[in-house]
Amino acid sequence: MASWQCPNCLLVNGDEQRACRRCQTEPGVVAQTSAGSDPGHDKRASPDGLWREGRLLVMHKNASLPNRCLKCNSPSNGLSISRTFRKVDSTFGWMRYIPYLRYVYWIARAASNDTTAVNLRVCQTHYSQVHMVVNIANLLRFLGLGLLVYGLYLGSLLWLAGLTVAVIGSGLASAYSIVKMSRMDDYYIWLGGVDANYLASLPPVPK
Repeated sequence: MASWQCPNCLLVNGDEQRACRRCQTEPGVVAQTSAGSDPGHDKRASPDGLWREGRLLVMHKNASLPNRCLKCNSPSNGLSISRTFRKVDSTFGWMRYIPYLRYVYWIARAASNDTTAVNLRVCQTHYSQVHMVVNIANLLRFLGLGLLVYGLYLGSLLWLAGLTVAVIGSGLASAYSIVKMSRMDDYYIWLGGVDANYLASLPPVPK
């Protein structure tokens, strides 16, 4: 089926659409920018929907990352790891580290449906590192759960050790990530932890 990409917000629309389903822009219209407008609206600045802003990578939610590793700028040879970013994490993420407030965070996170899945390009080395950490984290979680159940069955403090191991496993899985989301709005994601040479190859966010 034929399709066309909106020149204003980059949404892909079906050929039967006479105007963009998101912003009502008609095909063939050249987007204009103004002070305070979204950087992705200037297609002449970055046709790929990718920019740099200081040490952050700015990408449109519909953009695809180039075939280079985000961590070292080496060729990724098609390897990628899918990550889902949630807008609530950019506003309430700090609450997860504070007792009691973390419950408010988890409720807000469960209720939020503003998510974006991104295929993060990585080289073979970083791809292997991520999967190794994930496997270790899962092993610790299963081991901790087993010790927790066994300790409760025996009525001993072994359950406390199991709980500690499970928490460490969960923390390890979330601590080692390819990139860190700094911000997220309706159109764009700001990502930190990207290689400096990778960022240098991107155009700056237009003012």
